[in-house]
Amino acid sequence: RMKKLNVILLLSAVMRTHCFVPLVNHGTCSKLIHTTTQCRAIPRFSVRGCPAIYKVKCRSDTGVFNVFESSPPSQRKRASWSTALRQTAPGDGNAGQIKLHDRSDWHLSRKAFHTIGGLFFALWRQLLSREIFLVVFGVIDILVLIGECLRIQFPAINKIFLFVLGRVMREHERAQFSGMFYYVFGVVLVTALFPPAFAVLGIMQLAVGDPAASLCGRAAAAMKPKDSKLRVRLLQGKSVAGTLGCAVACTAVNMALLTLATFPGPAPPSPWRLLAASGLSGLIVSLVELLIPSPQLVLPFRRFPLGLDDNAVLPLAGSAAAAVAFAALGLPAPTLRPFLFF
Repeated sequence: RMKKLNVILLLSAVMRTHCFVPLVNHGTCSKLIHTTTQCRAIPRFSVRGCPAIYKVKCRSDTGVFNVFESSPPSQRKRASWSTALRQTAPGDGNAGQIKLHDRSDWHLSRKAFHTIGGLFFALWRQLLSREIFLVVFGVIDILVLIGECLRIQFPAINKIFLFVLGRVMREHERAQFSGMFYYVFGVVLVTALFPPAFAVLGIMQLAVGDPAASLCGRAAAAMKPKDSKLRVRLLQGKSVAGTLGCAVACTAVNMALLTLATFPGPAPPSPWRLLAASGLSGLIVSLVELLIPSPQLVLPFRRFPLGLDDNAVLPLAGSAAAAVAFAALGLPAPTLRPFLFF
């Protein structure tokens, strides 16, 4: 009687979860297959006369619950991308949506992507002529804009887009233009408006300034004691630590590039003058980064949600600040190394 009672309780628990479908009858039990993806296996147990049963702990927006299945989680095949787009946890109100990071997360993959992208564009700006660079990356930016409009218009395209690039996107970009369009637009803009050296300085400050601000602000918040009442915030909810981190990172990358650069004239500028130009440019970029709202201000058009994004403004501010700093200190325009650092 106890065995029958255990089987009845087991099957009733299965029916309550609504995340199994019966496949093949095996004596008095049924082989079942699990259909959710957000689960964690717990040590198995077995019932005499039945196949091995595995207890799985599932988590969804509605809570945590236990379910059972007849095959170990390690033997389940990895779902294809199309299946992954369709599957969600049972009871999930946002069916079909892929989880994205918000701005309070560390989100290291986005920051690495941001920095590597800046190095990529800066290298190509050094290797290509201005005309070829503008044509190639101008066309790429137009294609990115078309893709952004299509994914916002059609949910199926948006799902594929989020599945491919979701690791480097934030939650507010689900129904807005992502930072990639603004990033390429800012790079193309400074290339069209500034000499090569100042354009590269602006691109490199974009590459390191924004991630440094986010990391420093997040680290300062993590190290603060939980019972501390100190709230050192500036504009747009941004922290002093983030602003200082952005200024230091931009100054460092400027100084590294300018130290290796060549200058016209019989003697290169003194290191102190280069440090002053680097610091002034980094300070201006950090102040501009502080003034730009995050999340961005967006036009009230659902199908064309164009916004004010720091990825488009920071390279422009960095290049303009470098040009102003060089003019104020009486420094000639430098010639950077072909591969930036060597």
